[in-house]
Amino acid sequence: MGEFTLIASVSWPTVIAQRGLVQFDLIWFGIIDSTHPNKNGEKGGFSSLISHDSDMTEYFEIHSRDGPARYGEVRLTNSIATPACADDIVVDAGSLWTRNRSISDIDIEMDSVTILPHRAFPAGTDERIQESFAVTEASSNVASNRDIDVPTGIVITPETAGDHGADVYILSNAQGFIGHASEFCENIIKTRKSIPTDTALYLAGVATPRNVATLVYAGVDLVDLKCARARGLQGFYLTTEGEYFLEDITELPCSCPVCRTGRAEFDREDCADHNVTALQTALTTTRRRIRHGRLRDYLEAQSRHDQWLTATLRTLDQQYEYSETRAPIIRDTELTAASMDTRYRSEIQRFADRVTTRYRNRFSTPLVLVPCSATKPYSESQSHSRFQEAIQYRGHLVSISSPIGVVPMELELTYPAQQYDTVTTGRWSNDEISFVTQVLKQYLTRNEYPRVIAHVPERGYGEICNRVDNDTEVPFEYTVGDHPTTTESIGNLMSTLEGESRYSRCERQHNIVKAIADYQFGVHAGEALFENIDLRTTSRYPKLQIRDANTPENKTAAETATATGEDQQLATMVPQYGVISFTLAGARMWDASDVATKHVKIDQFVPHGNVLAPGVVDADTDIRVGDEVIVDGPQAYAVGRAQMFGAEMIESTRGEAVKIRHVEETWHPPPPEGGRNPTAPYRWVGNFRFGFADSQATTPFESVWGRSMGSLLGVPHLSSSFSFRPRDSSRLSESDAHAQSWLCLGALRQTQTSADTDSELLSLRASPSACCLIPTEGTPCFQSGRTLILEPPVSGARLHWGRNHCAHDIHICAVFGENCVELPLWRRVSTPCVGLRLLRL
Repeated sequence: MGEFTLIASVSWPTVIAQRGLVQFDLIWFGIIDSTHPNKNGEKGGFSSLISHDSDMTEYFEIHSRDGPARYGEVRLTNSIATPACADDIVVDAGSLWTRNRSISDIDIEMDSVTILPHRAFPAGTDERIQESFAVTEASSNVASNRDIDVPTGIVITPETAGDHGADVYILSNAQGFIGHASEFCENIIKTRKSIPTDTALYLAGVATPRNVATLVYAGVDLVDLKCARARGLQGFYLTTEGEYFLEDITELPCSCPVCRTGRAEFDREDCADHNVTALQTALTTTRRRIRHGRLRDYLEAQSRHDQWLTATLRTLDQQYEYSETRAPIIRDTELTAASMDTRYRSEIQRFADRVTTRYRNRFSTPLVLVPCSATKPYSESQSHSRFQEAIQYRGHLVSISSPIGVVPMELELTYPAQQYDTVTTGRWSNDEISFVTQVLKQYLTRNEYPRVIAHVPERGYGEICNRVDNDTEVPFEYTVGDHPTTTESIGNLMSTLEGESRYSRCERQHNIVKAIADYQFGVHAGEALFENIDLRTTSRYPKLQIRDANTPENKTAAETATATGEDQQLATMVPQYGVISFTLAGARMWDASDVATKHVKIDQFVPHGNVLAPGVVDADTDIRVGDEVIVDGPQAYAVGRAQMFGAEMIESTRGEAVKIRHVEETWHPPPPEGGRNPTAPYRWVGNFRFGFADSQATTPFESVWGRSMGSLLGVPHLSSSFSFRPRDSSRLSESDAHAQSWLCLGALRQTQTSADTDSELLSLRASPSACCLIPTEGTPCFQSGRTLILEPPVSGARLHWGRNHCAHDIHICAVFGENCVELPLWRRVSTPCVGLRLLRL
């Protein structure tokens, strides 16, 4: 047996114990085997709910995202929401340029972020000089030192950025590239990609009310008030629109408390105070916009007040990989298309790209091009209702729209086609016409039609169709007179389609499902996903349910291997987003098909509700926020929706990674003698869980679980009689148990309170029906200040637990042969549950 370390993660302080005594507020703990390699090939493999081997970010957590912008929290004694000003929470240990300094030179408090001793480099400093004088390695050692477990910050440049174990990273050369769009974007993106995703990026001395939204949109989390205050003392009055020289202002445009004093008494000190208030107000607006997913809409208007902000926005749009990776696949907030920059948004570009490269038309009828409508989805508008009445299932309806290009009727609900709203003037700019013309050409190159009918007005839409008509083999037929919805135009459309065959409603629904699959999962996914099933759709559009109408006896042997049962539901169409959401059966069908899947590998636990980032072992890097993902691990198989992009799941140590929709518990049998189960990296010995309801409970161990409980060997199911049954009892025998030193399997039968209120009797006994490893009964005693001991007749494994009523201490002792670790666990009685998970490697 290898040398074990019982390790715990705590809120404060964090302590690691190896054969020692520690006290902490428990969150999770597991076992480290110093002889087993971790996922990087290093000794000290970690088998617990958290498998990350990097230092955890204890004091910064991201709650929501809007592209590269993040809404988060710096977790201090008094936590603050980010993006925010960091002036009041930062303590600087000082510069090393003037003298040697140590972190011990300052008073460390939990309500501040300690900036470690540093050497800051101005913009333009040669990389060789930075390398020669860099102190990031030394700072990294301090930041990751668990003896100094405080929130820390490290001063870096884009060239020295990396994972240095800190919670906050401060760019020292920010003032050198503010005002230069290309340099700003290059440095921010380079830094953001180099530091851990769940750490805060801090730009000091550059924020103003006018530029702070752009800084945050690029990926900055923390700023300060220095620049705003300094500009005020210099006599500059700052607003979100720009800055004004104080002497030129005759009337104060702000109603903040400082400005209410009136212009006559308003001096430069007041101007500085106003600038501070204006910056904090701008940050409040920015945080609200991020939470609502509307920061980009705000920024497109606000950036117009400064040339470099507009240039920065456009330069960020050109960094498609950076912005698209962080842009959600789906969301239900409005996308406002109010400027020419909207069509360069990553969501717009991604939609046009997927329509022209993934989507494939499956109708054999003519193509009918129609103008978009202000009402979304299009099918609910009056104009499109008239178009559908005229077409009568004899044509494939595709809408032309700015800024998103072309929208096949199957994708009218898919983000952003259903969520965008644009300015309607009836007049198209040359840029709009050029963009939509290009998209329509690419669409027709990929999709062939016997005929193309352009039911569009002459202005704008007609110009687009004329340009495409000249470059295609199939000529366009035009049916509009004065306006697409006039009686004459509708009559022309009907007569043009006369004689065309109709498609059925069932065919339309099947094509909708397959088209969404193409868009969502990749080229030809619509065919590959459903090739081995008899596709059937139920319910009404847009809430279609996708089912398999095949019965097992009608399937071939190969099909039976992936069969989901008779008339089993595989997926549901989600009308809010226009995507497919799988059931577990559908997820297995997806997994077994040739369609590329998006997997999230988790550690040895069963997720319920969601998967947090610490539980993620690995994830596909092409996962985007909102993607459908398969979650699998040694004990669970689930399907859900990604809440982070793939790389962020792998790197993050806090936050929700996947929102679980359906989960199924799985079990891997013990490995052969002397071997290791290839499907499970660690061998599960067992676990013991216990909990409290609250301080008013009549017995301390009363909880929503009924009583304390334990489980063994992948058997977490709890029966109504509180006995624990192995899934396959034939796999367990008493001799095997003795040889493998498994933990005992027991069930709590009753709880008795003695006359002495400080003591309780707990009766634990074996359950023969569950093929237990304890053939005899035992009634161990639990008393105040003592330890409840359960010692099964199993070689080398014992579990001790107890609780002190006064100090609320829980004593757990895990003994493996000669190696013993005892942990007094401090826990408030009101805390719902404490769990111990023991794994043997």
